[in-house]
Amino acid sequence: MENVEKMGIYNLTNVTSSTTMLDQFNTVNELTNGAYAALILSAIFVVMFVAMKSRFDTKDVFLSASFTTTIVAVIFFITGSIGYTVLILPIIILIGAVIAKQFWGD
Repeated sequence: MENVEKMGIYNLTNVTSSTTMLDQFNTVNELTNGAYAALILSAIFVVMFVAMKSRFDTKDVFLSASFTTTIVAVIFFITGSIGYTVLILPIIILIGAVIAKQFWGD
């Protein structure tokens, strides 16, 4: 019980300093030390990949999902939600998808 008193308690239902969705997103992202934005980017990639996989070839789906995720990552970077380290990963994945599509495409 002694450790429970030392833990920080965050009440996200009443973030009074947040007036917009961006403020709310940044508050949650700060509380999770940047993990929230990285998980949102991962979820965008996975949802797009799964949603398009039944209709298109894997290389096309991988390219379009990584492109969209990179665009969202750049927007997150401009708003200050993520840093360089989180921004670099979608860019590397996009470069790999472009190379795979160019050289190993049908």
